[in-house]
Amino acid sequence: GFCADQFGTKNNTVNYGIMWIGFSAAGILGPTVLSSAFNRSGSYQSAFLIASGMAVLGLFLSFVYRKLAARS
Repeated sequence: GFCADQFGTKNNTVNYGIMWIGFSAAGILGPTVLSSAFNRSGSYQSAFLIASGMAVLGLFLSFVYRKLAARS
């Protein structure tokens, strides 16, 4: 829905494919990075901190996007 609302329905199938690549990359890279952090430190604390940092970064980027979209 977000993709169609922001970019229109004309190229929705192409945009959805690009978004799906992002979901797939996150599904592969996320567990890989977090398991690597666990293997290095031996605890889930560092993996949790990395995941929390990534979530905060995503939240920050969503606010930046809203600000930029409101300007134009």
